[in-house]
Amino acid sequence: MSAREWEEYNKGKLEGLLRKLANEREIRLLVDKVFQRAPDIADEMFQGIEEYPKTHRKNHLVNKIVSKITFLTNNLNVSRDLGLPRKITDYVKYIDLFVLTQRSKSKTWKVYHLENYKKPENWADLDLLEIAVQFRYKLKSTMRTQGYCTSVQTETEDNRLWFSISYVRKTKNKDNDKRKLLKARYQYLVHYPGEPYLYLAGAAKLPDELGKAFVDCVEAKGYKPLPLQGKYLDSLRQLRLNREVQGSKARLLQQSLASASLEDPNLGSIFKHPAPVNENCIPLMDNVRVDAQVEFRDYEPLQRSEELDGKKLSIRLECHGDDVIGGLHDMAEAGLIRDNPLPRWIQDLTKSGRNLVTLVPSSRREKDSELQSILSTASTIRIRE
Repeated sequence: MSAREWEEYNKGKLEGLLRKLANEREIRLLVDKVFQRAPDIADEMFQGIEEYPKTHRKNHLVNKIVSKITFLTNNLNVSRDLGLPRKITDYVKYIDLFVLTQRSKSKTWKVYHLENYKKPENWADLDLLEIAVQFRYKLKSTMRTQGYCTSVQTETEDNRLWFSISYVRKTKNKDNDKRKLLKARYQYLVHYPGEPYLYLAGAAKLPDELGKAFVDCVEAKGYKPLPLQGKYLDSLRQLRLNREVQGSKARLLQQSLASASLEDPNLGSIFKHPAPVNENCIPLMDNVRVDAQVEFRDYEPLQRSEELDGKKLSIRLECHGDDVIGGLHDMAEAGLIRDNPLPRWIQDLTKSGRNLVTLVPSSRREKDSELQSILSTASTIRIRE
């Protein structure tokens, strides 16, 4: 690919990323961040924007931003004087990560636990931007010691850090390594400083070399995947925090759900929006999976019953939607789930810290009864005319 073709390719990527932003507010936020060292350029982008119809403003802004970045990357003296990036790929990487911060629900996030993670003593006093800079340096350094050439892009938002990381194995040909790095796949990570969790975007598992690098950065002992994934980052985080909290609010919620009557006309206020420990963040789940294995019973009268000896029935219930927790409780309120009280796995969804649930029978009678009620729940859904 020639230099001209490479530039046109990246201009196309820039334009595509910018068009993913929903509105003028998001574009303004991006422009302020990209040109924070040259605020006059940011203001210039929006001069006279009111003269355009609202339906044309986004297209006008996208074209101006792409033109300005192209000018800056083709006039290196200007970029250097302003302290701005001189490569178009640097803009692509940052804007790609920024778009993800605004469109995080477009990804499925997997949760990993950082084992023996110790919160820094002064973490609450550290500036989030300072933490991001430190993380970027540590990640690149740690990946280098593992033999990788690495690109790390960071972004901060509220109380979390976003990472876009790409890397290739180092060789003796540094120029070739740099070319490969430009085409390497991005890995997206999110971390809330002070909390022992790491969030990975995408269906694939966390690459071991990247997991080890992050563990080294936070001085943990290791990492392991948790049975929790979904599209709502804040809710995934809140589900883990709810699990950790041992307080009166958590106990009160458990008691109210366990003792609530399905005939209670006020039940909807509890079921539709189960109150988490932190009322500022109501957990949402877009998927829940429940697995169970049960032994066959009372099958002796069947023909060839000996074939069922020692066999188990595997059952899987999968629920998908914008708010699975609310949907399950709405079904209970409507009488579509015929169990009172609700099965414990439904009661505990907001604080179990997981959405991949395995039901395990116990020799204790009440546990076995609960298991059977859960299974019957999956098979006794009433369809109303």
